[in-house]
Amino acid sequence: MRILAGELKKHIYNRTIWLLLLSFMVLSVFMFINKAKTTISGIDSKLIEYYKDIPTEDAIILARNKEKKNDLIIAYHNYRSLYQDEKLALEAFLEYADSFYGDPLLTEAVLNMENEVDVYKLYEENQQLYYLINQLEYIKSYNEFILSMDRRTKDMLKSPLFRSDKSYAYRNIIKTQSDFEKMKNIKLMIGNNSGILTFSKFIYADILLITFVFVLCYYIFSSEREQGLFRILKSTVNGHLPLIISKLISLFMLTILGFIVIYGFVIFAAHKMLGFGDLTRYIQSVSEFRDCTLALTVGEYLLCFLSIKLSAILLIALILALFFQLSNSFTLIYLLILGVSFVEYSLYIFIHPASVFNLLKYINIFSFLNTFDNFRIYTNINFFGYPLDRNLVMIASIVIAHFALAIINIKIFNLKIQVLTLPQFIGNLIHRRKKSSGSVSLFYHEFYKVFFTGKRFLVIIVLLIISYYSFDRSPLYVERKTSSYLAFINKYEGELTNEKRSLIQEEINYIKNIPNELSKLYTDYVNGNITKEEYQKEFNLLQFELEKNVGFTRFENQFNYLNSLDHSLKPGIVSEVSSDYYFNNPKRDYIYAIYVVLLVIVCVSCIFPIDLQSGMENIIRCTFFGERKLFYVKTLTATILSTVIFIWINFTKYLNLFGKYKISDLKLPVQSIQKYANIEYKISIIGLIIFVSMLTLIAVVMMTQFIILMALLLKKQSLVIICSSVIFLLPLLLGYAGLDTIKFLSISNAFQLYETLADDTLSWANALYFTAVIFITIVITLINRVIYNGVRHR
Repeated sequence: MRILAGELKKHIYNRTIWLLLLSFMVLSVFMFINKAKTTISGIDSKLIEYYKDIPTEDAIILARNKEKKNDLIIAYHNYRSLYQDEKLALEAFLEYADSFYGDPLLTEAVLNMENEVDVYKLYEENQQLYYLINQLEYIKSYNEFILSMDRRTKDMLKSPLFRSDKSYAYRNIIKTQSDFEKMKNIKLMIGNNSGILTFSKFIYADILLITFVFVLCYYIFSSEREQGLFRILKSTVNGHLPLIISKLISLFMLTILGFIVIYGFVIFAAHKMLGFGDLTRYIQSVSEFRDCTLALTVGEYLLCFLSIKLSAILLIALILALFFQLSNSFTLIYLLILGVSFVEYSLYIFIHPASVFNLLKYINIFSFLNTFDNFRIYTNINFFGYPLDRNLVMIASIVIAHFALAIINIKIFNLKIQVLTLPQFIGNLIHRRKKSSGSVSLFYHEFYKVFFTGKRFLVIIVLLIISYYSFDRSPLYVERKTSSYLAFINKYEGELTNEKRSLIQEEINYIKNIPNELSKLYTDYVNGNITKEEYQKEFNLLQFELEKNVGFTRFENQFNYLNSLDHSLKPGIVSEVSSDYYFNNPKRDYIYAIYVVLLVIVCVSCIFPIDLQSGMENIIRCTFFGERKLFYVKTLTATILSTVIFIWINFTKYLNLFGKYKISDLKLPVQSIQKYANIEYKISIIGLIIFVSMLTLIAVVMMTQFIILMALLLKKQSLVIICSSVIFLLPLLLGYAGLDTIKFLSISNAFQLYETLADDTLSWANALYFTAVIFITIVITLINRVIYNGVRHR
């Protein structure tokens, strides 16, 4: 127990582990909140309470009648606002009601309503009723689906392909029918499903947890080896079996702690933002789980989901522990992880569910982690001709794997000489190659110290997560007005030539004249020049043109602005949807700035203190290149890392711009965007992007030099991170919260240039700001050089 207590105490007091866990918790909640914001909210709880106790068929009829009534009220309101004549509006409404619903009583009830109605509220209520009716119809169809299994089984067994009772196909058909037979007596209920589905599909928590487990394995299994304590510990009385058992228990306990913290806050966010509905209803009440043959309530499903997810993460922890014991080389550990991941993922992706090899597909790490599909997709595993339940095999496999990997870890730890032929062979090859090539490059060793000794390889994982999360793969959904506006943009975007001006002006004149045409048409009808049928036909055509061009006003305003510009500029039509995404998105820019600043601080903070903390500084500085050249190499390494982080973080923003929010011609003058009408010098859109990126990069370089100054003065990574965060990160967080009064006194302005450049009153402020940034960068670099040289002579 004392060994276990010592192991736990050692890692519980490790500030890096806590800092990483809290960072991952915040990041996972932040990503879930952003995901939840794009999710369609569930059915209103009052609506659920009203309909939940009504028999399904009656509830469907009642909800449809309510939906029809709301639709008729909205239609009557729209006709009254369109037609100038109340009688014509009534006739059009009656024709609409008769054509679509044919319910005189319902129509009469709508006409007899005296109270004013909130049309927008009715639209929202109809949207809720749409989701409610879909749920009710699914519940009604579920019983039919279960009852149809008997008939489908009989039909399939009639085929000669499935008659042999010794074949897997025959046994699978019988088992499938037997499994679904158990679902006949369960009662489904309506409820809020959005929280369950969004939480179940959220994968980023798994990625962050695996990264956290990787760091735990390093501290538990490799840190003592690097410090030279490993052989001493193993030579003691309890240095074998008690020690490895204590390490594995510590790994399990800390992994469970990380799981509780990260998933606990995510599930709390899901409950508060979206809700899980009634936890006592069966999970089959959610249509995505129609094929689930486990009679679980929503609460039981969430408990099983978390239990299996935790088991899979613990299994990954044991695998990583094994890799860390097999090799003390991070390169070989990465190769092992990549190799195993590649093989597992290939088996999971390429093996068909009905294949005879589907055992390899489902006894698989990626299958274990995909808990959502494990519950919602019904699949049996072909085990030597016998169909076995997928979830049962999964649970058994995880339990067996836990015991097997724990025993293997214990055995390997207790070996006097740890042997792994292939990694040793690869390691020897790498060692010989380095020796033959004479790898004494200062750059090589500085980067190696940052990524491996300083463990900043985690930054690469975080960058990959941010890139994957930030890339917008969803289709572009817009409301009706914006869609109409984009139709004009797609037709006329690009340089505004004289020919385009004429065509656009003609279309503007035509659309503006539609109200006059409607008035003339009404006059002709009143004077008896046209019949009622002719009037309604022409009216509907003109009204359709108006509705189709509902985004016309926005386009016309943009065209009038472009016409007011000097034609020698050669302005062009640019989609405001695209330009707003890139140039009018300060919140997004603050988020990217926080990413950049945080990762730069984490990376750069270790470059100078790492030699001091390892006791190597005095030795290194005694060498020929230990002062001037080493200082420049370290500074250049820090600058390269900062530049790469800045470019990488912004790369996804560029991908979204050139993909989903594409601007047809980036060579158009930036004045084509009305926001930048006050810019006096001629510069293209792509030119502005490059110009702003370069200015921001200069500020990032200045920040890098300042962090180096903090490192030379404070000499401790933790203090450097804290001080740098207060100076650089805090103003960005305040700016994101809306408190940007110190924008020009901090680094915030460098990441908000698309806003400040649009204001011509801030031109001199920006000029002074970046003059100061460049001056500060040069001065701090010289001060850093003096401090670094002066350390030796103290």
